[in-house]
Amino acid sequence: MAKVKDQVYDGSEESYTDASGLTHYHGEFLRQTITDGYPLESADPSEVVRKSPRGYKPTIQGTGSAKQRSWRDCFKLCAEQWNELPDECPEIGPCPTITSKENIWNAKQAQGVMCSYFDLFMGCCLSSCTEISVTGPDGATFTGGVIPEDTNCWPCDAPCKNSVLSIAYTAQQMLMGETQELIAHDSVYGDEVPCCPTGNLSWEIISGSGTLEPDSGQAVVYEAPESNENCLENPTIQVTDCCGRTATLTLAVSITSSDGSNAINCCGTVTRGAILFCSRYCTYTRTWFDCNDMYVKEATIQDWITDYDPNCYNPPDMMGTSCGYQYDPLPIDIRTEELKASGCCPVNLI
Repeated sequence: MAKVKDQVYDGSEESYTDASGLTHYHGEFLRQTITDGYPLESADPSEVVRKSPRGYKPTIQGTGSAKQRSWRDCFKLCAEQWNELPDECPEIGPCPTITSKENIWNAKQAQGVMCSYFDLFMGCCLSSCTEISVTGPDGATFTGGVIPEDTNCWPCDAPCKNSVLSIAYTAQQMLMGETQELIAHDSVYGDEVPCCPTGNLSWEIISGSGTLEPDSGQAVVYEAPESNENCLENPTIQVTDCCGRTATLTLAVSITSSDGSNAINCCGTVTRGAILFCSRYCTYTRTWFDCNDMYVKEATIQDWITDYDPNCYNPPDMMGTSCGYQYDPLPIDIRTEELKASGCCPVNLI
C-alpha cells in the first residue's frame, strides 16, 4: 500500500465533449489510470491509501464475484474478438459482419475521443454483453456473460446484404423420381455467395416431399418423389445463407408418360384475341399442353359479337364479354379427376 495525496475526486468536473456530443469527466479518466483509493479516517482528508500497482492484483483475476462474473466473461470474449480482427476489411465483407482495426481507428478519429481505439472497441463490444443464469436440479446456479457473434461495431461492408438471393435450377417441371441440381444464386455475383466463403448455406423442403443431398452448401441435388397423387407432393424448397437471406423455389412433379394420349386435355391456355374492325366476330387462339407441360396442339376459334353495332367506325373494346367468351390470360385447368389422382401436375398450374 502507498500513501498518496489528491487522489479522491467526485468525478463531476467536466473534461471535454467529443465529436459525437458525449461529455467526458475528469473523474472517469482518473479512475481508469489510478488504482483503487481508500480515504484514511485518521489522516488528512486529502490523503488516501491506495494499492500498489506492482505485480498482479488478485481482485481482478479469475471470474470474480457473482455480479462480476458476467462482465468479466464478456470482457474476455471481447478481447479475444479484438485479437482476431483483421487490420483491414477484406475485399468482400463476410456475414455475419466483422469489423477491422482500421475501421475502429477511423471511428476514433471521427469522434475525437481521447481513449485508445482498443478501448473504443471494447466499450462498443461490452455494450452487447448479455448475462445468462442457469439453475441446476440441485439448486446450484451458474452465471456468466456472452456476446453475439456480430457485435455490429463499425462493421465492414457485406455487399451480399444489398443483393438478392435466389435458387438457380434446370427446370421447374420434373418427372417422378427425376433429379436436378439446385444452386444458390446471388443477383450480383452469380452462382456463388462470396459473403459465405465456407459454404454456410442451409437447404430444406418446407412443403411437399422428395430428398435433398446434401442439406447444406452452395449446391444440392434434389430427387423428386416416386408418386404425387393430386399434386400434393409438389415441393417448395428454401435456402438460407449466412447473411440471413432466404429464397424459395416450387417445382412441379408429374407422371412419367408424356405421349399426350391420355393428357391432351390436361390444361388449356387462352391468348388475348384480335378484333377485326367493325366485324361480327372476334378470334382467339387456344393451346393445349400435356401433364409435363409439353405442347400438344392449338386451334384458332371465332366467337360472334353479341353487341355488334353496324354503324360503328371505331370498334368498342371487344375484349371480354363483348366477344361471347371471357378472355383469360391464366391457364384453364381441364384435367379429369383420374388424371389428377395419377399425378398429372403441369408446372403452369402450380
